[in-house]
Amino acid sequence: MSHGPMVSICVPTYNASRYIEMTMATVLFQDYENREIIIVDDASQDDTWERLQKYTSVPGIRLFHNQQNLGIGGNWNRCLELADGEYVKYVHCDDVCYPDCVSTMVAEAKRVPEAALLFSSRHFLIEEVTPTTENLRFVRFLLSIGERQKAIKPGMNHGRDVLNVLFPECQNIVGEPTATLIRTRALTDLGGFDKRFRQLIDIEAWVRLLLVHDAVFIPRALCQWRVHERQASSLQSVEGVVLPELCQLYLKHREALKSSLEATTFRGFSWSIWINLLLRKRDYAGRLRGEDYSTARSASYVDQGGIGGAIRNSVDRLAGAIR
Repeated sequence: MSHGPMVSICVPTYNASRYIEMTMATVLFQDYENREIIIVDDASQDDTWERLQKYTSVPGIRLFHNQQNLGIGGNWNRCLELADGEYVKYVHCDDVCYPDCVSTMVAEAKRVPEAALLFSSRHFLIEEVTPTTENLRFVRFLLSIGERQKAIKPGMNHGRDVLNVLFPECQNIVGEPTATLIRTRALTDLGGFDKRFRQLIDIEAWVRLLLVHDAVFIPRALCQWRVHERQASSLQSVEGVVLPELCQLYLKHREALKSSLEATTFRGFSWSIWINLLLRKRDYAGRLRGEDYSTARSASYVDQGGIGGAIRNSVDRLAGAIR
């Protein structure tokens, strides 16, 4: 398929030697032709950059190498700066895209041009996972996302409606960047990805996009997200990292979410922040400034309606768990 807007397929890489050639194969064999492929290696310490050299003579591929490591957000933003396409399609360097992934998303983008974010279902490719309690809990959480996505209607959705499914649990129902197609100008205008986040960097970007733009959901798996213990953000993203970032997300978007989410959804999100700050203070120590901790704890308490709201929310959560 060649008719349609230019798509910049961006592959940010870092220490991806084991998977990069499989990922590149799934990118090269996309059936959508009006594309450019941008690969930005973030100063890998393995032989990723050497393996990529075989693609230097392939038409439509642009290779870049960062002399210094920019980190996840920095490298994703570097890809965005280099993209010339009307839409940007990120593909993680260990993920897999099905051959019609881009063409299917572009067809929806043409049908609903006002949407800035398009996302699909995805399959989870789980490998080499040590069966610890924490890992099994994380995998179960991932597998529950597909069930949660059923609350989103296929096709066009107002950003507010998607946010009300994403919250209060903050489940990544939009998916990792591999599962998305984003209007380049929309993401650029919002400042790209916020480098202060790591584990929730994609969710934080989706929140910003959905607060001001509409989205399209494609209820068919168009890619596979690989889950393994070596990736930058997955099994090792336990509470000591995720919870402080969740708190930072709440502090950054509190007012906008308060006006966009349904009241019960926002109170539920506030409760999750408050109860975690109350019970898991050690996990936040050293990762949040003292004023951020106290501000978030006070604000999340107030946003529930004080002690009465906090008690009601706690009882509701306990009752839901029992059911």
